[in-house]
Amino acid sequence: MTRPQAPATDARQEALYGFPYHYLVDFDAASGGGFRAGRWYAGGLRYAAYMLHVERSLAREAFGSIVDVGCGDGWLASRLATRFPERRVVGVDVSPSGLKLASSMHAAPNLEFQSCDITRASPSGSPFDCGTLVEVLEHVPVAEVPAFVEAVGRLIRPGGKLFVTVPSTNLDVRRIERHHQHFTDETLQAALAPCFEVELCQYVNRKGRGDRWLRQLVTNSVFALTHERTLDLLFRQYMRHLFFADRKTGLRVFGIFRRKSR
Repeated sequence: MTRPQAPATDARQEALYGFPYHYLVDFDAASGGGFRAGRWYAGGLRYAAYMLHVERSLAREAFGSIVDVGCGDGWLASRLATRFPERRVVGVDVSPSGLKLASSMHAAPNLEFQSCDITRASPSGSPFDCGTLVEVLEHVPVAEVPAFVEAVGRLIRPGGKLFVTVPSTNLDVRRIERHHQHFTDETLQAALAPCFEVELCQYVNRKGRGDRWLRQLVTNSVFALTHERTLDLLFRQYMRHLFFADRKTGLRVFGIFRRKSR
């Protein structure tokens, strides 16, 4: 009998897990303050902003369990386990390096990481009340997206919600080798339509002069800003004035999708 092959992993993505760069970023989701970032992670401001938006959106939902699909190094899953200590959090991924890093960086009674190719098998505990699919769909080869979306659909109970972020087409996909496609709000909705109906879809991370100026203040080739009160002030200004965007200026698409009943 032939054994099934292990799911393929992207060597370029695996190499990024040699250093826990996501853990250079921190913030307090309840207050929106406490932003911190290391100089090595130049995208820390934008990353913290859309992750804060994901966490705040989840906090408005009632759920007992959540699956973080494509959890990578476990940064988001570990934060959710801390933020919602009475709720079960499961992170799933096919990356050996990512899962090893996730398990070594955080542990909690309500947190579990599972190695799982969801197109072949569902993780234990399925279906879940909610799911997150954060910066994942762009890593799936275009031809494999329908099967992947069907697999994600099997993880979420009917009526449950999926929280999604993807890079928008305002970011040139040719500049990021490990990405297969970027999205508009329409193409994201179309990709998820077989299993999910849209509840909210919006552009975030506004590009422009203000964004460049603010990010240069936080980290640049000369220094990384470490003054806590100043970092807090700049992050709050970013969230207030530069986070929400439109079709022409948004670098990411954020969506909340409801699992269809069948």
